[in-house]
Amino acid sequence: SLYNSKTQQMKEEQKREKEKVEQKKENVVSGNSELESKRKQAENYGKEIDNIGSKIDSIQAEIKSEIEKESQNINLLESKENELKELLNKLQNIEEKMKQLQSSLTVDSKYVRDDDVFSYIKRQLDNNNHKCQDFIGACGDLVKFIIEVINSKKILKLEKIENDTKTVTKIPNISYKGLPIYVAEKCDEFIQGLYKDKTYRPFVEQMKFFGSLNDGLYFLRNNYFDVLENQSPNKNNKETAIKEISIKNTYKNSELFVPSKEQINQELIKTASQSQGIYINPDIFVNIKNLEEWEEKSKKKNDKNFIHPKNCHTLKAKLNHELCHYLDNILHFSSDTQIINYINQHNSIGNDLGYYAEKSKKDKKYREVIAEAWSDFRTNEGNAKEISKKISERIIEMINDFNAKQGGKNNG
Repeated sequence: SLYNSKTQQMKEEQKREKEKVEQKKENVVSGNSELESKRKQAENYGKEIDNIGSKIDSIQAEIKSEIEKESQNINLLESKENELKELLNKLQNIEEKMKQLQSSLTVDSKYVRDDDVFSYIKRQLDNNNHKCQDFIGACGDLVKFIIEVINSKKILKLEKIENDTKTVTKIPNISYKGLPIYVAEKCDEFIQGLYKDKTYRPFVEQMKFFGSLNDGLYFLRNNYFDVLENQSPNKNNKETAIKEISIKNTYKNSELFVPSKEQINQELIKTASQSQGIYINPDIFVNIKNLEEWEEKSKKKNDKNFIHPKNCHTLKAKLNHELCHYLDNILHFSSDTQIINYINQHNSIGNDLGYYAEKSKKDKKYREVIAEAWSDFRTNEGNAKEISKKISERIIEMINDFNAKQGGKNNG
């Protein structure tokens, strides 16, 4: 009985030992199978990196060829910039995946039995990582280079358009800084068209500034300084002059204050539309690559929310809106009794001209209602709303009266 008991015990121990051995074999098989899978992953990452590296080299060659041309294709360079950014993103994703694979190797090392495979994977990942870092650096540098080239070419192109505008219109201060080239070209076309139209030429001839709001504020501020600095002991230092000059603060009755740059900028932003010029805000064109895309985006927004009159989502419609403000500064539409009566007697401004005009009417900002009506009239012509036709007919009458008087002065 004792013998049988010991025999049974031995058998059970042997069985447990056998099970341990089998389990170890299974662990080894599982570990090596997983290791083999990770080896393939590491090799595939290497192939992906090499493939991306070849694409970067190819794009670099294309860029070099384009740069060597007398006139570069900015659209092509921008497309290559986007391609490189996509490749850069892929490299960064691969880099992150390799880090995760490296980490999993350490966690699963207790199952590893094939040291050669394990070491191979680590070497492969190290090599991949070095290549990946090199390509990320090269790709990033190439993107920066393209951006610099594009910006320099855009600046030259914008300067050429500015010079064309100035040559034709004789407006002393033209700036398209910060505007996309397609916007600058349309602005040039718009203002030249006004100058060539005998009805509007007298007004263009009075214009002191046309173009980008950012540079427009800079232009206004400098003029503001020129007026103020004559009162300052530090006439040669505008930075110091601004700290020393006290001017009347229109928002604080007759109190005197020393304006900061920020205060002057805020004041200029509020009064820019009342100055002798037309100002275009570059910020509304950010991240839009062409006029059709921008206008389509604006149309969808306007169709959904009805902010502006129908079809007045275009760049030309917005320029006409700003033109009306400029003309208003000279002819004072917004204080004309006839126009104000049209607006006050009309009970469906919102339905006809949109939310912006309706809100402006409630706030007694007749300038904006008039500009929206003018934009509607200039855009939709015979299909414009009746209120727009009435206001615009009165505007045209005032323009013609002004031109007749100017003609009389010139003849006299």
